[in-house]
Amino acid sequence: MTKDSEIPLKSEKERYDKVDPEEIIEKLKKIIEKIKLLKEEQRKHEEELPYTYSD
Repeated sequence: MTKDSEIPLKSEKERYDKVDPEEIIEKLKKIIEKIKLLKEEQRKHEEELPYTYSD
């Protein structure tokens, strides 16, 4: 039974060993940059909208 339980752990470890942390960090930085750009765009559009809302 011990051997069976070790197999998934080993394959999981192999899976994680293939992950490059630097690559993940770069991808996250790109995503964050996109979010910042989108927020800036949204802010610009909100400023352009006339305030004609009423309750």
